[in-house]
Amino acid sequence: MANEDEAYLEIEPELFESIKEQSKKDSEKEYPNDENNNYWFPDLEFDCSEDEWKDGVLTLSGNMQKDGKRLGYVSIKMKMDTDRVLEIISDYMKRLGKVKTVLEATK
Repeated sequence: MANEDEAYLEIEPELFESIKEQSKKDSEKEYPNDENNNYWFPDLEFDCSEDEWKDGVLTLSGNMQKDGKRLGYVSIKMKMDTDRVLEIISDYMKRLGKVKTVLEATK
């Protein structure tokens, strides 16, 4: 089990090179006071191929796509703290309560 958070990023160089100038312009437009010359991709699609919860670690990974073309792959592992897990459980309990209400109303 991983004790540390991990991130892995793979980028397709050809597609990245073809869109990076527009991405930089978009970043400058969205964040005009930022002096870091960042790239910004607000419209990436994420095709999650793995979502796993094991021993308190959440792993999400899959392909990133831009206009239907594969930009790369990302994998993130993060140890979930108790507060975040409780927040998720609370949210799902509320959702299940609504489903229960609907089911009881249809009896």
